[in-house]
Order: sequence, then structure tokens, then C-alpha cells
Amino acid sequence: MPADGASRLAAFACREGLTSHNVLLATLQALLHRVSGQADLVVGVPVAGRTDRQRAEHVGYLVNTLPIRSVWQREGFDVFARATQRRVLDALDHQELPLLLLAGRLDADRESGAPLVFQAMFSHYTRALPGGADAAGLVLGDPSAALPLGDGQLRAHPVPDPTAQTDIALNVAELPDGLECGLQYDSALLPRAQARQFVTAYLAMLTALADDPGADGHGFRC
Repeated sequence: MPADGASRLAAFACREGLTSHNVLLATLQALLHRVSGQADLVVGVPVAGRTDRQRAEHVGYLVNTLPIRSVWQREGFDVFARATQRRVLDALDHQELPLLLLAGRLDADRESGAPLVFQAMFSHYTRALPGGADAAGLVLGDPSAALPLGDGQLRAHPVPDPTAQTDIALNVAELPDGLECGLQYDSALLPRAQARQFVTAYLAMLTALADDPGADGHGFRC
């Protein structure tokens, strides 16, 4: 998404008291509601897992994933996005609860091989990351992104990833020239052409939202 559209989205988020993360997440939720026909669904959102200052500088993988529920009603997107933000904030209050423990308490079916609690994930990489926009670009495999490392540089090299943790996972990065999306998906469930169509629809909804934030999400052209 070009920088001007991303700027309009950021302005909408600021006016509504929302974070860009939650506007982008709500757009994904609205699209999933639309293409699945389900009025009630859950999307997984990763969090750093470093709320304790003693763990802030630890090297290692401490990420937890929060299940964020959404319920679609015929309403303006601004109303829907505010509801998403409230649910994210509620989930953050309980982010110390590991997803595996939550799944156990929900008695999720682990033997079928299906995802425990949700089938879709969303990740957002902002310029606030250490390293700024280049760090976000590295995550998405942008060869032009570079981070200094001593006397050298770290550069991204896109490598095909044959695995998918969920049926579909959308990664959105804030770059100097706008927003860039990357999609991981289960190719046994979603053909490549439909995966491209999904990302195109998501970007079309973001563009429509930038033009008319109060629109009904089902009315977005995609």
C-alpha cells in the first residue's frame, strides 16, 4: 500500500484513538468474516512475552500468542475497529497465560492436527522495532533492507518457507514507502491464485477504508 494511503490510515487511527496495529487487524477480521461467512471467529496475535523487566534483555524466544475474538454486526468499520481494540486490550491483560495452557483448559483437539484455538494469525511490524523500518523489511525478506552489525550489515534474502503454523497468517510491515504484506498459508487448503486474491482484497479494503473510514465493511469493494 503506497505511503499516502498508509498516512490516511494512520490519521484515521489517530482520530479514533486506535493503534495502527488494531486498525490493520480489524481489517483482516472484517475480510475473514466476509469470505468465510462466519459472524464469530478468532485470530491469533503474537506478543513479545517480555512484560517482566528481568526478562526484557534475555536472548531467546519468549513469544506468546493471544486469541482475539471478533463478532461481526452490520455496523460502520470505525465501530468494529474500536471493538477490536477493546478485545486486544482485554487479551493483553492476560498475556502471561500460555496458549498451550489455554488450549488445554478449552479441551482443544490436539490429535487431529488442526490448530488449537484459531486458524488465522496476524502480525504487525512497526518502525518502532529496534532497527526501525529496515528491521520490518528484514522480517518480510526485503533484499533492500539492511541493519548494521559491527563492521558489516545484515541483509534479507527471501527463502521459500514450506511450513505454515495456521491455515493462513498475514504479516504487515510499515516501510518508508508504505505498507507491505506477506502471506503464509496452507497450500493444501488455499491455492496460490486464491492466496494472491486474498492479499489483493485486503489491500483493496485498506484503500477503501482510507477513503471512507465510516463505511460498512461488507460494502468495501475487493
